[in-house]
Amino acid sequence: MPTGTPTPRPIVHFPLPCVGCGYDLVGLAEDGPCPECGVPIGRSISGDHLVASSREHRRKLAGGARLAVLGAWAGWVSLWLLAVYALIAQAGGLGADGVAALPVALSMIVALVACGKGWRELTTADPDRIDNGDERWVHRFVLRLYASFLSYAAPFLVLGWLALEAMSVLGGSVHGSPLALVLVGLAILPSLPLSGAIAAEVSVLARRLLEGDLADRSRGFAATGWVAFGSIIIAAQFGWFTLAGWWWLLEPVAWTLAGVAVLAWAIQYHTLVRALRAALVPVAARP
Repeated sequence: MPTGTPTPRPIVHFPLPCVGCGYDLVGLAEDGPCPECGVPIGRSISGDHLVASSREHRRKLAGGARLAVLGAWAGWVSLWLLAVYALIAQAGGLGADGVAALPVALSMIVALVACGKGWRELTTADPDRIDNGDERWVHRFVLRLYASFLSYAAPFLVLGWLALEAMSVLGGSVHGSPLALVLVGLAILPSLPLSGAIAAEVSVLARRLLEGDLADRSRGFAATGWVAFGSIIIAAQFGWFTLAGWWWLLEPVAWTLAGVAVLAWAIQYHTLVRALRAALVPVAARP
């Protein structure tokens, strides 16, 4: 029985940089791996797009976006409950103060854990080593480190504050309010200067998703975070220095401006992660 002529393997006939390492793939078989980094050449032909990535990786990214949105919503709930808690503490109702601390603590734990785990998944490297972000590895490392802190360490800080709050109620004194402010500072303040790292990750995902609107939303987010962070630092100076005369009026003005800046950052963050989820979920559902 005569044997047919084997079909030649298709090769790359034009200059094509590997999406993993940039190696020129011209002359190599389209169904083979890159000789430098091992990334399938088909990924380079398809382009650096998430739709060409594995379904498992796409689902992980979409799950991270869902957790980030959950954390954002829980953060809003925490702020409202914290405001109620502060009013009760200001009124001096020790018993009610202790009861109000429990929902604050629970909502804060949900917000911190959801945001932390969400950004740990959103910064997961592609299994094919596509766009691992070698030029941004410091930002990604710091962001993942902070996400780990939110996921594992921050909830224990909340539980510690809750325990101290219970002890203060039993002892007839109020310690919760200052500790709550310190806790909020530990959880939120690092997020503000890290807005640049968050925006960079969103920009990369937007490019790989071919989502120009998402990329536009990430612009200016870093500047908003730094403005909010600087406003808080300036406002905090008034608590360390006593100003004579009418200069003390600058303190409430400074804190009001800081509050507006943080609110603007929170709104932009919430909008950003919702847009990211809306872009990732359809891609993750594709086969």
